[in-house]
Amino acid sequence: MENLGDSLANQTRHKLLAEIVRSVGIGLIVLDAEERLVLWNSWVEKHAPLSVGLRQGKKLTEVFPDLEGGRVHGAVRGVLLNNYSSVLSQSLNKAPFPFHAKNRVEGAPDRIQQAIQVTPLNMAGGKPHCLVQIFDVTCAVAREKMLRQQALELQVSSYVDGLTGIANRRRFDEYLDNEFRRARRAGTPLSLIMADLRSE
Repeated sequence: MENLGDSLANQTRHKLLAEIVRSVGIGLIVLDAEERLVLWNSWVEKHAPLSVGLRQGKKLTEVFPDLEGGRVHGAVRGVLLNNYSSVLSQSLNKAPFPFHAKNRVEGAPDRIQQAIQVTPLNMAGGKPHCLVQIFDVTCAVAREKMLRQQALELQVSSYVDGLTGIANRRRFDEYLDNEFRRARRAGTPLSLIMADLRSE
């Protein structure tokens, strides 16, 4: 029989676990074997639109109808039926859940870019459950976009003479190489005219 000290220690652990789930900076949703909501954390409540009815016992696709038949729904089924974990990157699933964050500048809600991890929760002697973790990757997406833009700008500037704005030797060599390859593939002749332009 459990003594009072063990009981208090267990209550403390449960309270601590509940506080961790409440405070963690990612979205957590637990589903039962029938894809019904068992619990979710305050991150989900904070970012879900008011129109979403987060209620225990409702199916995931009742609460989030846009997920029906999508990759997140497929991943959840894979976990519950086959015990397969899934990681869904934001590159293919930019924002499957309708979660929003307030825009710091205008106060308008911005849809959160998400990476999703779906993992099985094997309850001892019970039916399978599923944990859906939602990570906010909005900043990483914005940083990646900015880096791509900067790389493109660097590439353009490496092909253009800074003084005249005309394509430079590097661009000429690359363009000529591409044209030679195209002519060779097509079996067509290639002409090159060189002129020296002088202003007097």
